Formats: sequence, structure tokens, C-alpha cells
Amino acid sequence: MKAVRYHETGGPDVLRYEDVPDATVGEDEVLIKAAAVGVNFSEIGRRKGVFPLPPGVSLPNIPGYECAGVAEEIGPGVEGFAKGDRVLAWDLAHTYMEYVTAPAERVFKVPDNLSLADAAVISAPFTTGWEAVVSRGNIQPGETVLVQAAASGVGIGAVQIAKHLGATVIGTASTDEKLKWAKWYGLDHGINYTTKNLVDEVKRLTGGEGVDAVVDGVGGDVFNQSLECLKMGGRLLTYGVASGVRTAEITVPRLWFGNQSIIGVYANMITRDEFNRVLYMLSRGDLRATLDRTWPLHEAAEAHRYIEDRKVKGKVALTLE
Repeated sequence: MKAVRYHETGGPDVLRYEDVPDATVGEDEVLIKAAAVGVNFSEIGRRKGVFPLPPGVSLPNIPGYECAGVAEEIGPGVEGFAKGDRVLAWDLAHTYMEYVTAPAERVFKVPDNLSLADAAVISAPFTTGWEAVVSRGNIQPGETVLVQAAASGVGIGAVQIAKHLGATVIGTASTDEKLKWAKWYGLDHGINYTTKNLVDEVKRLTGGEGVDAVVDGVGGDVFNQSLECLKMGGRLLTYGVASGVRTAEITVPRLWFGNQSIIGVYANMITRDEFNRVLYMLSRGDLRATLDRTWPLHEAAEAHRYIEDRKVKGKVALTLE
């Protein structure tokens, strides 16, 4: 079968479209004929060598975390799925390929009103967004939330979930165009951090108090700016380091005197019941997939370039015929 993989780290051109051994299905697994594959920032970081590969993974590596398609074969011990079911899977090690083997516990049926291309890009935004806003952040109606990189995949997922819960949502982005786009998904106030001082603008919008919570997947200098945006008793939800900076220096007493919290967010802790609730909300229209563009699988390098050039709003996907 065909797949995209890289044999060495580097720019988008290290991605090769080539033959790999056929995928097989084992006990408690589902073999999926992929229709679309979501592309995530972490895959770009690993391809560049900025982020480490997942445990147990080495080069050559087939990237990918999520996909959607049709169940091709059902392994022994799997219940609740049949050949031909429209399904999605996430939290996988490799998905840039024609056929994907997934543990049944990570496979879900796709709602009838959701296309397979849309289904391929919902897991990363809404699993991480759910963990940040609901499970770890405990965002309450009437609270104010700042979402860093609000036009990113996870960012716009967090915006939608926080808004659905009744929060006021402030978001940041690098262009007014991205902020205008994010308002279609519930963003109340946008801050273009290239033209305005983030901390000053947050304080202005909140009457000098700051926000109840910040959802930050950027890290680096933004991590400390996020802390400055918190009100007394606020919490900082950190889920990523898109800046590439994996460390931060803080003055610990500021947490004491502000009664503030820094909380780590790991998407894979979301339960199956919680993700089924996300799918139900998508089926009702309470949440919406944010698919920006697609490329055929063999043009994966172009999808990576699009994200690296910071053109993306929401998510992009690779499609297979």
C-alpha cells in the first residue's frame, strides 16, 4: 500500500510518498480504509526534529494521529462495528497511509451528518479542547477565558467548547482575518498580538481584572504573558509548545500571592464517553468541524508548508480516493 513517511528529519521535502507493507488487523483491532487524514502541528515538529518522536517510534516514520474512513476488516474480539461502517480513529502512531490499523477502543462511528473529511480533523481539536476547558479547566458559565492561537485547530475547538458552556471568550491570532473567522465559531473578542499589547488589551477588556482561565498551546514567551493575564484565583491550562520552546521560567511566589494554578492538559485522558458526547454535540451542530483545506495524500508536503507558513485556519486534511 501507499504511505507518506520520512527517513530523516528536515523540511517538507523529506516527506516521501512510497510503498510500505500492507496493514494487517489483529485481535481487538479494526482495519480502516482511510478516506481522509488530519494533519497536526505536532507532526510537523517531529518531521523537523524539533519535537521528539512518540515512545517506541523510530525512523523511517509514517506521521499521523487521526483519520476517518470505512471499516475494511474487523478483528477477533471486536464488538459494535461491522465492515462498511463509517468510522474515525485517533491517538494513533501512524495515519498518513491508505489503510490504518487502530485499536477498537480508539475507533468511533461517524455521525451521519458529518463528512469523512470533517471527521478526520475533529479529534485533536475537541479532545484537547475538552480536556482543557471541561475536565481540567472546569470553566463555568459567566467566566472569561483567553484562548491563545484561537484560529489554530485546538484553539478554535477550545473557543467553541468554552462558548457552549456560557463563557466569554477572548482569543489571540496573528491577523485580523483569522480573528474575524474565529468569531464565526463563537469568539467574543479578538486580539491581534502583532499590533496590540496582549496583556494590556486583556486587562482593558476585563476592566483591569484579568481572565479566569487561559488555554495556551504556544509556550515560550506567551506562557508568561498568559500568567500575567490571569485574575486572582485564575488558572493557566497548558497543552502544547507551538513556539518550539519547551521550558519556561517563572517566579513561584506570583502563584502564591495570586492564588493561581498552572495545569497540564493531556488530550489522551479524555474518556470514551466524553468523546461520544463530543460526537453527539457535533451531530447536533453545537460544535462544528473547521476544515480549511485538503490535499491528496501524495501532496502531504504542501499541507505541511501551508501550516508552517501560518496560513491555516482550523485544520487541514489529506484525502485518499
